[in-house]
Amino acid sequence: MNRDDISGVVQTLCTRHEFLVSLRAGPREKRALVETLDVSRSTVDRAIRELQSEGLVEREPRGFRLSAAGHLAVSLTEAILSVTADLRAAAEVLEPVPASAPIDGRVVRDAAVAEATQETRYRPLSAVDELLAEATQIYGFAPLVTRRGSMDRLAEAVTDRGADAEIVFGDSLAVQLLPSVGEEVRTMVRNGFTPLSTGDLPFGMVLGETPEGWRVRVITYGDDGTLCGVLSNDTPEAATWAWEVYQTYRRDAVDLSPAFS
Repeated sequence: MNRDDISGVVQTLCTRHEFLVSLRAGPREKRALVETLDVSRSTVDRAIRELQSEGLVEREPRGFRLSAAGHLAVSLTEAILSVTADLRAAAEVLEPVPASAPIDGRVVRDAAVAEATQETRYRPLSAVDELLAEATQIYGFAPLVTRRGSMDRLAEAVTDRGADAEIVFGDSLAVQLLPSVGEEVRTMVRNGFTPLSTGDLPFGMVLGETPEGWRVRVITYGDDGTLCGVLSNDTPEAATWAWEVYQTYRRDAVDLSPAFS
């Protein structure tokens, strides 16, 4: 099957999804489909013809029913439509992220999206603060810090609650931020914090382990450093993605702990 054939199948699945869902309940005559879906008889005829040509629908004495492939197609189509909706919801927040950045569907699927606007300003970062407030293990990377409070929350997690934390800072942020809060970082390092430094980072990310499981927060910024928004995802798939991406940046990072010992 070539690319055009595959595109045709996908288009049929999405266009005729409501027919597949209706037939999932059991065999139906065309008349019942006209009434249930509130469409014309010609539309039903065309839809059944298309679905039969793809092997998704079969004729039987009681009407038309889904084939085994048709039942699978319903689930796959629902997944496609769900991912498409998730991507559309996250589009504004992800808009400043470079195309080469390691974002994939695992972190976007089922994510809660909080866009930073003139009215909401830093409010989306409350999802990050809440994660830092309960996580016992914290891993992440940061290209910049949009407000002092974010560093304070991290310090509280490490120094007051004893959370284990590793954060990879972008080189420019490490040079600007860490020396200015040197004493605080020194205290954090004594309590198990590992600050690291690497090159450019395309977005910010926090992966934290809570009593309910691993949680992921992705933070995006505009070219001028303004906060664009936060994606929050608590699924195991997102956590796996976050750990893989963290390890990518962690691998080449320089451990700054000796400078604060």
